[in-house]
Amino acid sequence: MFRIIFVAIVAITIQSDEKTVDDVIAVESLQQMADAVRSGDVEKFTHAILDLGDPDTPIGNSISQQELKSIGGGMPMSTTVPTLTPLMALIQGKNLVKSPQIRFQFVELLLALGADPNKQDGAGYCYLNTAVSSNEPELVRLLLLNGARPRDTGELSQRTLAAAVFGCPSLIPDLVAVGCDVNARDPESGVSYGHFACHHLLFESLKTLAANGFDVRAKSNRGHDLISSLIVYARKDDAEKREAQKMRRWLERRLARLQSKTLRQNTTSDLTE
Repeated sequence: MFRIIFVAIVAITIQSDEKTVDDVIAVESLQQMADAVRSGDVEKFTHAILDLGDPDTPIGNSISQQELKSIGGGMPMSTTVPTLTPLMALIQGKNLVKSPQIRFQFVELLLALGADPNKQDGAGYCYLNTAVSSNEPELVRLLLLNGARPRDTGELSQRTLAAAVFGCPSLIPDLVAVGCDVNARDPESGVSYGHFACHHLLFESLKTLAANGFDVRAKSNRGHDLISSLIVYARKDDAEKREAQKMRRWLERRLARLQSKTLRQNTTSDLTE
């Protein structure tokens, strides 16, 4: 994937009659980087980034949309290639480097050499969302350690915590710890992360949300509670129906405990007045 993009960059640059010294250096540095990625050569990769000067240099600026189509669609989020940086390419491309450890080292090096952990691609996706969606906890924690900020505004389904709910519940505590609001609601519908978990039968995500402060009494703007999100599965196949029933029983027990706790607190308050 990297090889295709870099070969295209080299070919397009060679065809240009307006090459500058900087253009040639950039292409050579990018080619060295591509070779280093393919071979897993950390030292060569470091030198290529240093020669490039800016670790956030887009690697696809020379590729038009028409040329991109002729190259092939092997690139994740291929329509964002013109703004694709080396860091985004490595985060998106699990198969770019044979060894996950070497790939992690490449990402670590880019961050150490000044790559912006909060940069977005042309579609508005940040590195952190991509890493969370790819279910890569160590990569996410590395980005957070280097100052990456979760997306915690806008449409609920596009936020970083939603990516964890859908694909990597083990990261929910990490994201809550850096400020993600576990009880946030969608600005338009009022649905919560818990509604997402129930609607998609993500039991582990629901339990992890609750363990990190999510209020299971949440209701949408239309008054729909979490249990109502499970009703649709009453008509599904046996496996989904059983999972929905299991989640419903868990919710009912938790809601009953919360109600009992509220009653005790109210009784205590009445007695002390």
